[in-house]
Amino acid sequence: GEEDRTQFRVNRTLQGGTLERIYPDGKKEKLELKTGEVRFLEPSKGGNYKVMNIGKTTVVNYVVRLK
Repeated sequence: GEEDRTQFRVNRTLQGGTLERIYPDGKKEKLELKTGEVRFLEPSKGGNYKVMNIGKTTVVNYVVRLK
């Protein structure tokens, strides 16, 4: 999905899996997320990327955007 990624965020993975980030310039980045993992995410320097689920499970994240 596409969303605003220009803010600092805290991301907690409620159900893990495999995702792929696709940046506006075509660059791709594979992510392996584990259930229970908590990550602090800085604003994206590559622009607002899209995320595709490339695994076999449904990935569920809880995201808090910091002001």
